[in-house]
Amino acid sequence: MRLLLVEDNPQLAELVHDGLTRQGFAIDRCGSLKEALAARSAASYDLILLDLGLPDGDGMSLVRELRQGKDSTPILILTARVGLKDQSIGLV
Repeated sequence: MRLLLVEDNPQLAELVHDGLTRQGFAIDRCGSLKEALAARSAASYDLILLDLGLPDGDGMSLVRELRQGKDSTPILILTARVGLKDQSIGLV
């Protein structure tokens, strides 16, 4: 399986990348929305692992853009946000 990891924290991205790579996944990493859109347009992914707090915007804008473009790639949101509103907003 090929995964796209969108995480701006280099240490966390490295930990997730290493753990999933050891499990046999192929991982492409990027740290911004702009990089994520470029990666998604260049390749096909089985899953996107997405942080919401990115340096160039909210990760939910990526979700909206992909879904409006009829991209049904599964997205797993990884976030430190704990509010109920933050948790439920990702259920699109």
